Amino acid sequence: MMTGFGLSRKTMFRRAMKMIVLLTLAGTASIGGDARSAYASPDSQYTKAKEIFQADSRIPLNAVLTASANVPDRLEAFARQTVNGLAGHAPFNGWNEAGLDYTPLGPGTHSWLVTLEHDDKPLGYLIITSDNAGGYVLSEYGLGTDLPYSLAPLERALADGGWITPGTKGGKTLLPSLPSGSRIESVYAPAAPLWKITIKGAKPLYVHAVTNEIIPEPTPEKLSQKSEAGGKGSGITSAAVSLSPSLNLPPQRFWTTTQATRTNSEGDPYSDLLWLAAPSLKVSSGSEFQKLLPANSHKTLMFTAGKQNASYAAPFSLTGWQRWTKQGTAVFYVTVPHRNLDIIRYIPAEHLIRSGQFRETSNSFSSNG
Repeated sequence: MMTGFGLSRKTMFRRAMKMIVLLTLAGTASIGGDARSAYASPDSQYTKAKEIFQADSRIPLNAVLTASANVPDRLEAFARQTVNGLAGHAPFNGWNEAGLDYTPLGPGTHSWLVTLEHDDKPLGYLIITSDNAGGYVLSEYGLGTDLPYSLAPLERALADGGWITPGTKGGKTLLPSLPSGSRIESVYAPAAPLWKITIKGAKPLYVHAVTNEIIPEPTPEKLSQKSEAGGKGSGITSAAVSLSPSLNLPPQRFWTTTQATRTNSEGDPYSDLLWLAAPSLKVSSGSEFQKLLPANSHKTLMFTAGKQNASYAAPFSLTGWQRWTKQGTAVFYVTVPHRNLDIIRYIPAEHLIRSGQFRETSNSFSSNG
């Protein structure tokens, strides 16, 4: 039925709902928007940092990265075990032929980035975190060419935001650079890969290491990865693939997995904001995603984390899951694509359950009739 204005009631309802959502967003700074805009004011805490960036004494970004560290044998064993477990299943076929490169992530060396490459082409990554018992936890993993902690996108993000500008010498343009004494750290908090950039005389600058958006400073609790990503009482060790301190385990004591399950929806959270008006779902365990995101359906869930949205690069969609099992125990990782990036992340479902909320998209509504 058409109204007097030539619009169907359904269309008018959708437009009205979008107006409600936009008004809601206008009063909720934690959802959406460009994180850099929060620092555009002259009163910004980073104003002094931008002035320091423009100092004469400069060094290239790749010269101020934190140093590497020796790779523990147990870490290498766990990484290779995980890669071999994934390599036999889509979409990770061929991973067993990849070379592995290890980079420590701060603070300290509690987490490691393991990047996979074959024939000079990036394939994917693992992020592995130590626990308090001498073992390791698979904090997240993923595949694609836009890998976390890539230096070139960080340079572009800082340059685009006006934080750094190329200098000149002898009429030649130099690489983007930072003031002498600066430091770049690759910091990992649960499900939140971050860059931390420290400039003398200014507060640290944080950049999300996947989306490369400048974000507000995370809370101390968020950055306390030992307490959240494998520490006592966190529950993450029992809710993610882990390795005990002993390497002398029979094969049946290792985790195994099967083909990842994906829906047929990409679910860009910004293409249709009607999901914001949907009620949040009650999800209590990772196994529930098997029903919430059935294979080849058009279902998509949206994840939000309130005040921690920026740290997580949320809101983002969940478009599938992968199950790992060991001696009757099962843990689930959920599939997280990021728009405009060639990366699909797999994050422990239990961590997201504790950290935020889930809502169905309008596509999910229509698929349910």
